[in-house]
Amino acid sequence: VLHVSNLTRNVKAAHLQEIFGCYGTVAKVELAIDKKLGLPKGYAFVEFSNRTDAEQAQLYLDGGQLDGNYVKVAF
Repeated sequence: VLHVSNLTRNVKAAHLQEIFGCYGTVAKVELAIDKKLGLPKGYAFVEFSNRTDAEQAQLYLDGGQLDGNYVKVAF
């Protein structure tokens, strides 16, 4: 499971599914939502079907730009 942080509030789970899906089969995307505000908290968890795909995604996407922010992708 990858932890993706420094996301803007514009990023949706579908965006993450599409982007991370370029590196393999994404089993699940969980975008953290502030229950009081109903807005994203700025981080998400992305689960891949296999670790090799997750490692590739982490290698290529960590430090990359998404919606104007440089994101951190870590295990």
